[in-house]
Amino acid sequence: MKNDQKGMTLMSLAITIMVLLVLSGILIAMIIGKNGLLIRHNDSSIDTNITNTENYKKGNEVE
Repeated sequence: MKNDQKGMTLMSLAITIMVLLVLSGILIAMIIGKNGLLIRHNDSSIDTNITNTENYKKGNEVE
């Protein structure tokens, strides 16, 4: 009798889930970490507001 079953084994499914968990952890850390995307976005917004205020005070046109 031949064993012609096709599909994923339990071990390959567990490894796939672990890889996905590691990748999602890295992604979350990149977004909300100490130097993440949200922090950098907020910093750039503040820098833009400061620059616009300085240009307004100098009489330059704000873009």
